[in-house]
Amino acid sequence: MRRPLFAFFLCFACGIALEHLFRCRKAGLWLLLPAAAALLFCLLRKKQFWPYALAFLLGAGCLWADGSLPRALDGSVGETVRCRALVLEAELQGESLRLLVLGPEKLLVRLPAGAQRAEDLCGRAVVLQGTVALPEGPRNPGAFDYPLYLQGRGVRHVLTAESCESGPVRLPLHRAAALLKARFRASLAPLLHPDSLALLCAMLFGEREALSDAQYAAVQSGGLSHLTAVSGLHVGMLYALLQALLRRQDPRLRALLSLSVLFFYGFLAAFSPSVVRALVMVSLHACARLRHKAYDLLSCSAAAALLILFLHPARLFSAGFQLSFLAVFSLAFVLPLLKQKAAFLGSFFAIQLSLLPAVAYLFNYVSVASFFLNPPGVFLAALLVPLGLLLLALSLLCGALLPPCAAAADFLCRSLALLIEAGGALFGARACCSPPLPFLLFWLLFLFFVSSETFWDWLRKRALRRIAGVLLCGALFSALFTPGLFLPDGRAAAVFLDVGQGDCLHVRTPGGRNLLIDGGGREGRDLGTEVLKPYLLKNGVKQIDLAIVTHLHTDHYKGIAELSQSFPVRQLALYSGYRSMEDEVLRQFSLPKEGLLYLQRGERIRVEEGVFLEILHPPAGAKAIDPEDENSCSLLLRVTVDDLRLLMTADLGTEGEETVLRHYGDAAAEALACDVLKVAHHGSKYSSSEAFLDAAAPRLAVIQVGRNLYGHPAPETIEKLQKKDIMIYSNLERGAVLIDRTAKGIRVRSML
Repeated sequence: MRRPLFAFFLCFACGIALEHLFRCRKAGLWLLLPAAAALLFCLLRKKQFWPYALAFLLGAGCLWADGSLPRALDGSVGETVRCRALVLEAELQGESLRLLVLGPEKLLVRLPAGAQRAEDLCGRAVVLQGTVALPEGPRNPGAFDYPLYLQGRGVRHVLTAESCESGPVRLPLHRAAALLKARFRASLAPLLHPDSLALLCAMLFGEREALSDAQYAAVQSGGLSHLTAVSGLHVGMLYALLQALLRRQDPRLRALLSLSVLFFYGFLAAFSPSVVRALVMVSLHACARLRHKAYDLLSCSAAAALLILFLHPARLFSAGFQLSFLAVFSLAFVLPLLKQKAAFLGSFFAIQLSLLPAVAYLFNYVSVASFFLNPPGVFLAALLVPLGLLLLALSLLCGALLPPCAAAADFLCRSLALLIEAGGALFGARACCSPPLPFLLFWLLFLFFVSSETFWDWLRKRALRRIAGVLLCGALFSALFTPGLFLPDGRAAAVFLDVGQGDCLHVRTPGGRNLLIDGGGREGRDLGTEVLKPYLLKNGVKQIDLAIVTHLHTDHYKGIAELSQSFPVRQLALYSGYRSMEDEVLRQFSLPKEGLLYLQRGERIRVEEGVFLEILHPPAGAKAIDPEDENSCSLLLRVTVDDLRLLMTADLGTEGEETVLRHYGDAAAEALACDVLKVAHHGSKYSSSEAFLDAAAPRLAVIQVGRNLYGHPAPETIEKLQKKDIMIYSNLERGAVLIDRTAKGIRVRSML
């Protein structure tokens, strides 16, 4: 085996991934023990041991995936604790301080911002008192997994602190780094434009929080996000600069000084995965030069990946880790095939080919501009990073030289911003659905195989059967990673999305059509862009074929109105009583007049075979809706998807329910019968009467509710549902609720 470290990394990473997907620690143990015995036997007898070493690492990955984090505070969740800790990181976020501390275990602490400054706390010993909690997981399918992200940083619990008593400095290096960054920002604030300073801080320290929303959107649109996060590119440029400056020094002294500066820079950048990767690789490169040994890019990057995963296995699932190592592995495979003259552009092209589908999968956008903007963008970054570090030194040593150097940095930052803006205007970034995971895996396997020496050797020997066999095995391996492995996923027939205090149901038909009934909404927040659009793109939805708004209250319609501004909504349906507001509706939903459909009682819409909507209330011919009594005119509709019946009640009150029951009379039970009831008005005590529940006779009730001041869901409503043995699921407690009809009945899953 020519590059065993790369194979070791793959097996260890596969073990971590398998444990995450299937919770197979016991299987890992059963694999680890015999593999360890066989490995020891082969080593003692000097026989071939690679297969057993790989099996050992696969089992070790399964065991290590969930066992590396300390669990000292597992028994204190929900309780108030008092503990001593050392502050590793501190930053101001809004009106609170976020601290990363090392106490009984590594903790993320949220502390109200008071008289204490973030840079003053960093590196100090503190005494904290607060409530321990486990971070909340994703509330909707495909949403950001915050607990997994924190695990990648070695954090299992969060502490909401009530008090923080600061003590002496115990970590002088951490404190020096924090004070140095604070002084750097304060020195340059009068000399640089705020946007230039924010961009420079993002490039030097990875502080993207300083970027405005418009800046970050432009950088993302241009495909240059990696320039605003401290990456291996930055460390590599700094290493090359230090080597050039110290070229006349003794090689050992040069290596020692370079690595010392680089590791301090790692402190400034909070040791992100890409920085750790670069530091390990630079250290190995320096050692190779001192010992006059060959430097293998693939083996050294695999060694860095193994080290990171050993320290924090959950890093495997962070976007930074994945994209950083995907880029360097692509480079390692492609560089040997390129001629010297084509190496620069060929490397860019190879990296973009590997990263493009990965970025689409992770972030749901494709930036054509990245192919054109990366070479000039990297050139400007190569000037800005050394200049920024020079400014960092001048802010401490020589204030007189600061203004001219700051003017040069401002010019370069403005040039980079102009380049990004021009590229975004010409090409832009297109939103896209996450490509299927099997396709993504097969594409990467195909790309790496075609870039390997083995492929070209077999091609020269015309060993086409071997090539076809490898590609077939790659396709079969990729096909194993179907969306069904990632439970719960968003491909259920009906998903009651968690939109906080609001209603939202996504229905996916067997024929591939997508219906959205209400979309939540909140003043001061764009739920359409922040929640609905990411959910739809993550779960393979390219368009909404029919959106239905039950009534025009903010917590029902606003999310769909926001979604329609940047996502295809083909048709919008609402109650015919809103005809007088047609112009306003068309304006808010960015729809042509022919895209509007009016509904009223008695209508039945056939979406496709086995999927239809029945409008049960309100009746036709009603007068213009009274804003004070809009709830009584909420659409009441029953959705049927392959014999799964869902009754959507919007904000209908008891008076409206009585009107419905009177209209249908003896046929009410047949008209309202359902498997799943969306409890009216978020579980209000003024809805869900006994008679209405008896007529509907649901097996399952979903309460779409968030944190609120109205007392929803009311205890009286919960009691009525429990008396009738109706299973209750609430978005507040369970996150999104996913429902399918199976051969055995109804399958219900929830995110939390």
